[in-house]
Amino acid sequence: MSDRELARLGATTDRILANLELYEAPPSGAIGDDFRKWFVREVENYFQDEWYELDAQLQYLQLLRDSCLDTREAQHGSTRSVIKFFDLLQMLAADVLRRSPPYGWPLLVLVGFGDLARKKMTGPLKDLLPHTPFDLWIVDQKNDAREIAKNEFINFPFVEILSPEQLVSRFKTHDSTTKIAYIATDTRSHFRAVETYLNLGTDLIAVEKPLCSEEGDFTQFQAIEKLTRSRPKPKLFVVDHYSFRRASLVVEGLKKEAPEFAKALDGVDKVIFRMLETDQVDLERGAADEGVIFDMLPHLFPFVNALYTTNFKKWAIDEVKTWRYEGFTRPAETYARVRLRPRQGLVVEAMVGKGVNETIKEVQLIGKKVQARLDLLKGQVMLSKGSISFQVGGTSTRELSYGYVIQSLLAGGSLEFQGLQRGLEVAKMLLRIRKRAKIQGTYALGSTPDVRVLRVGAD
Repeated sequence: MSDRELARLGATTDRILANLELYEAPPSGAIGDDFRKWFVREVENYFQDEWYELDAQLQYLQLLRDSCLDTREAQHGSTRSVIKFFDLLQMLAADVLRRSPPYGWPLLVLVGFGDLARKKMTGPLKDLLPHTPFDLWIVDQKNDAREIAKNEFINFPFVEILSPEQLVSRFKTHDSTTKIAYIATDTRSHFRAVETYLNLGTDLIAVEKPLCSEEGDFTQFQAIEKLTRSRPKPKLFVVDHYSFRRASLVVEGLKKEAPEFAKALDGVDKVIFRMLETDQVDLERGAADEGVIFDMLPHLFPFVNALYTTNFKKWAIDEVKTWRYEGFTRPAETYARVRLRPRQGLVVEAMVGKGVNETIKEVQLIGKKVQARLDLLKGQVMLSKGSISFQVGGTSTRELSYGYVIQSLLAGGSLEFQGLQRGLEVAKMLLRIRKRAKIQGTYALGSTPDVRVLRVGAD
């Protein structure tokens, strides 16, 4: 950044902090119209200048929020007003940035046509191609994967199916306003793929969650983050279809639709997250050898981030227990129970697993006086006083689908997803959790592990 822009950012920060103090002073809970108008203009102006684009502005607000949380926690012990204030600013910024001009005719390169791309992305891509102006290239190093892709898109002759060598020879000369690479390969090959598309000069690089699952790759991604920190291109971010900012918008929408939900948040001292599936591990997937800690637990972070905190480095890990279902011969876990403590005594308990007796995807908020449950499958919030349905910009199933992911990439790049720095923090947390894991034994397919009865050595 130039000295001029540094001074400008400092002035912006000072005004935001001054209004945070006004927001916390009685009567609290609102920001003035003058500040609201100024903030919206500031977002619009920064969007047209230097590095202040979609992900950078929202990441700046998150970093400023973290700093204020640490300061208020040390001084006063209460951080609720800080969270509410910055949630409001992020909502305002996101609304402004959505009005940005269209990119035109982008190129989307889907890197890897494995299980994820075939089962989750093929349908949405076929739906979008007839009506959405973008070029689609599908790249895979395996001949059989390319043949499957050709058969899937046989009715779309303008979709190109390429080997990595063919891609490299054509990529730089292809005429496109924006070039986007979606890395949908197995996690262990993420770094190599990202390195390739960085060298090709790609505008946007989206990496399927998690960013990485090995310490060596984590170190190399740290080096990339430092290298790209001060550069306008490329934008590199991590995709979770529950998405950090999408989860934030869902939670904010709930607060507006159901005031009881907002009240419930104040009294919550425990969060229970369950991401459980009756399906067994698909052995054809690259993630089959990684285990559910890296495959399913990443979905926890968007919602806890939206509800309470963004500073994962300060999370304490109380306990990590893992199991495998009988007959699963890989070394990875198929069920994990994790207990975490983000801040101020709040407890997070997460259960993730495959091959259990019921498919459940939910976030429970438990307090002494109130309880709330976000059912992520039905798009519904159940409170202790009844049941409230919600919609935030459409049905929740669409909001949390890969079709929405693809549309977001084409329309605005990284607005919905984790910046590289945030992706590194989540990856580091997952690595810490895996190190603390204690193997408990096995469980029968179609059942749930019982911590009181261990089925050790059943394989």
